[in-house]
Amino acid sequence: MYGNTTVKQGDLVILEISFSDYERSKLRPAVVVSNNRYNSVFDDVVVVGIYSRIIDRDFSTVISNDDLKEGFLVKTSMIKADSIFKVEKGLVYKKIGVLKDEKLNEIKGILSELFEIKND
Repeated sequence: MYGNTTVKQGDLVILEISFSDYERSKLRPAVVVSNNRYNSVFDDVVVVGIYSRIIDRDFSTVISNDDLKEGFLVKTSMIKADSIFKVEKGLVYKKIGVLKDEKLNEIKGILSELFEIKND
């Protein structure tokens, strides 16, 4: 994708993430959580990390192919809502899927809980 700015909330993407020494990088999966208005205006997107090691922990949820309306996961994984970061769209290597609305809403709920945001 590199350079393509069509990224939407709920997209599963592969990102190029730099190590802290900024000399090496690694491709990592993530879910776009920033809303589509933000994604269309700014050169960045806000994402949460996807990890293959599944452990019981707060502010996380398991994701499987049953949670996707498009795409494919190699293995059932964990989304850690507290592993949130902003990246330039140019670092999005490719899109690998799209979450079903139910799973995206679950992640939004976890983020609301993490930041103590009340939706009245």
